[in-house]
Amino acid sequence: MSKMSPKEFLELLPLMRALMMPNHDEPHDPCPPSPPPADLPERAVIVCTAKRWVGFGYARDCAGASVFLRGSRCAIKFGTTGGIGELANAGPTSKSRVGDRCDVLLHDVTAVFHVTPTAVEAWEAWTRT
Repeated sequence: MSKMSPKEFLELLPLMRALMMPNHDEPHDPCPPSPPPADLPERAVIVCTAKRWVGFGYARDCAGASVFLRGSRCAIKFGTTGGIGELANAGPTSKSRVGDRCDVLLHDVTAVFHVTPTAVEAWEAWTRT
């Protein structure tokens, strides 16, 4: 691999910035799956991956091995006695730890849980204490 000159680096810098700092008005993914049909409704889900990531978000298409979540929040610590089922039915508790919101494309999806309206309210209302 050859070394990059400072001039070459500066020429590539705008491209690298564009890839690393997408426009947050639109989902950005460098390798998107085929887009879900526009007529699919967005629904609240909890997604688990093979890498043990668990989080809440809004998805249109959950049928494949990859799922795009809008406004996702990672379940850092469940803080429940009923596990993921409790997160899907009632939402996070005061003992839970939840990450900040972001849009994310998840690969190697192992499970998708429907989230009840009660749980959606709890996920949306959760704040750090």
